[in-house]
Amino acid sequence: MSVFAPAHVRQNYTPRPIFDRTDQPAASQMLMRRYSVSYLDENGCLEELQRIAPAIPAFEEAFSAFARGTTFETEQGHVAVEDLMPGDRLRVAGGGFRTLRWKGSCVIVPSAQNQSPEMEYLIRVAADSVGYSRPSMDCVFGPAARIFDSSARTQHLVGTDGAFVPMRDLIDGINMVKVRPATAVESFHLGFVEQERLIAAGLEVESYHTGPAHRFPLRGEMLKLFMSLMPHLGDILDVTALRYPRINVSDLEVYGAA
Repeated sequence: MSVFAPAHVRQNYTPRPIFDRTDQPAASQMLMRRYSVSYLDENGCLEELQRIAPAIPAFEEAFSAFARGTTFETEQGHVAVEDLMPGDRLRVAGGGFRTLRWKGSCVIVPSAQNQSPEMEYLIRVAADSVGYSRPSMDCVFGPAARIFDSSARTQHLVGTDGAFVPMRDLIDGINMVKVRPATAVESFHLGFVEQERLIAAGLEVESYHTGPAHRFPLRGEMLKLFMSLMPHLGDILDVTALRYPRINVSDLEVYGAA
């Protein structure tokens, strides 16, 4: 199913990467955030930690896909993201459940200076905008959310049954709308052993995954700091490959014009 709005709705919207990795503040002005993590250790025990780290894209997109209140189906029923805990088993697309290994969160402060523009807003998705009961009601996602698109055009482009697209690429002012919160709000992301197609309010969305190690933008001490927030992953070189590709709307528009 395609998740794209009609061309006439999007004609004035210029798609961008999920976060512009080249548009980062100078070190002297770098904003810092508190990142909170809960995870299962190698013995299956629940652990928690917090770190103060830079508010730059590589960190932010790992913690800002789902707004408070986003619901997921678990073996115990529907649970809001803020109430999920590592060890819970979530339903995934295609059937079956997967064990949540990691949950991360940060606070989005819309008035903070020197932060990336993407972290100023959430994304509201209208009920039935992607299909019947997709989503089942108006719901709100974080700026780093990606949604699965299985349209024929996408399948032909990537050679698989679909790909993940940044939800912010699909903002059209009607079906998907920017929402600037009035006060600070908490956002979340969820991690598993592999990249998963989770079901949130009837939509297929992506779990957190670093992507290929050779394309990850951090190196040296900054990479060590980042990986300290991902203890369930171990070494970044050991991260599993993406099961589903990631594309931007601009990739499809270029393909369509070829």
